[in-house]
Amino acid sequence: MRFTYDRLLLIATIYLSCSAATCRKYDIVGYHFTENINLYPEQEIYHIGDTIWIEHQNPTHMVYDKSYNLYFLADTFSIPFYFLCETVYNLPPDTTNTFCNFIVNGVNVGPNYNKKVFGCNSQDSFNFKIGMVLNKTGTFSIGFPVGGMEVVACNFISTTPGQQIRVFSMSYRFTYIDGHKDIFLGVTPARRSFDKEWVDEALKNKIIYFFKVE
Repeated sequence: MRFTYDRLLLIATIYLSCSAATCRKYDIVGYHFTENINLYPEQEIYHIGDTIWIEHQNPTHMVYDKSYNLYFLADTFSIPFYFLCETVYNLPPDTTNTFCNFIVNGVNVGPNYNKKVFGCNSQDSFNFKIGMVLNKTGTFSIGFPVGGMEVVACNFISTTPGQQIRVFSMSYRFTYIDGHKDIFLGVTPARRSFDKEWVDEALKNKIIYFFKVE
């Protein structure tokens, strides 16, 4: 009986080890990158005709995942960038009445801004500066989507049995000193387009910026 028990224990150990190895093949490996975005000049109140600049500088072209302590060359991915421009009041969406014109590559392209995509075959540079020429009075916000943006590897291959699934995402955060929560709180709760709890978290993570145009 002792011999049989030992054999059964050995077989079970081998089976469990193989099962664990098989599971690892199908693990989802998530790499999450974060890049800083400069916003200037930082002001609570702007005036019509003023320009807010959104700038990204990464001379190394390397992105970093702190969970795995790994660096990747940005050019090996398709990395999107865009930001949301919204009124702080809970008004109906109106994409035809943007509060600013955008300056891209030194050219005023009007009120429509198309997201940038870096890396792979894109002609856009990972280092960029976008201007927002303010042309409407009101209380507004500039922000990034919660949870980041999907990043795709240039040499992406559909997952097949035995391969790990790799998920990439990119989050952007402002480097500002003050996101101007007081401007948001100046809007009566019934008219706010955001929940206060959500704003608290967004300001903590520096993904939203409030300002007035007078």
